[in-house]
Amino acid sequence: MADFKHRNILLHAYEVENVDLNSDISDIYDVLYRRLNRDESANDRRMKLNSVSSEEDVISDFSINENGIFCVMMRISPTEEIATIPDSFFKGRTVQLGSSQSKSEPTVTVLNTVYFLVGKKYVVSSLPPSQIKRLQVYLSYLLSFEGKERIYTFTPAIVVPDGIKLNEMKEFIIGEQCHVPTSISGGKATDFRVINVAAEFLKGLANITPNIDSLIKNNILNARLLISFSKPRKMSEEDYKKILGAYIKPISDIDNVKIKLKNKKTLKGKDVLRTKSVTVERLDQIRLNERNLEYEMKEFLREIDV
Repeated sequence: MADFKHRNILLHAYEVENVDLNSDISDIYDVLYRRLNRDESANDRRMKLNSVSSEEDVISDFSINENGIFCVMMRISPTEEIATIPDSFFKGRTVQLGSSQSKSEPTVTVLNTVYFLVGKKYVVSSLPPSQIKRLQVYLSYLLSFEGKERIYTFTPAIVVPDGIKLNEMKEFIIGEQCHVPTSISGGKATDFRVINVAAEFLKGLANITPNIDSLIKNNILNARLLISFSKPRKMSEEDYKKILGAYIKPISDIDNVKIKLKNKKTLKGKDVLRTKSVTVERLDQIRLNERNLEYEMKEFLREIDV
């Protein structure tokens, strides 16, 4: 009997909001259902990342039921490397990797694979908060059809640990190694490390030793970004959770985020994210048992969508 090979995957839950709808209820499930039931091939779901890049995102396979739509999204590029797929495979409704191929066919490389499940209110994905915008952009692009532009945002779902009230959360403390996205003049997106911002600030002060880099290297100097917040009395808990989720979403290293409570105790950033660790069968170094993963995602969605 063959040994069971597995991979541990951390699933993340995201609340979905339609930017273009004046409603608390998202239409993402219904719109994705209609799009995937059109008489289209996988080619019609390919999205180029920009006008000069050869890389594309595409839903290569999917499974639809009344509680959720499970999808496999690939990032592909027309190169001659390992893990290639014949370009003709995208002419079918889904991409089946086990099919035969001609050696003379053009191929595309699978750069990476993302799995997600779309429900009526939540999206469950293997992507962490700092990377979820990739899926957000793709689905907004794919679902802008029927003569209508649609824009969706995915905010990390927040859970309050047992014994703690939401209004007891007082401050975010972002560690020095965290990368935090921001924007600079001209609208160009960038990001910064907290410690680098502190170093540049100190270098600009008079009568301060210029050897800041040495102080950082020897752990003499460290820095943290502190964000204070409080829940307005009239704000609902659900709206407040969305605000907290929006703070957490862009931070790449959630383990370096702490939440300080009014009683001076602290939580780790990951303690308030709605996540679930699952074990999925691994078929080889690249492929997973996708039916196994789909089942785990549906179970997670049932747990949170109550």
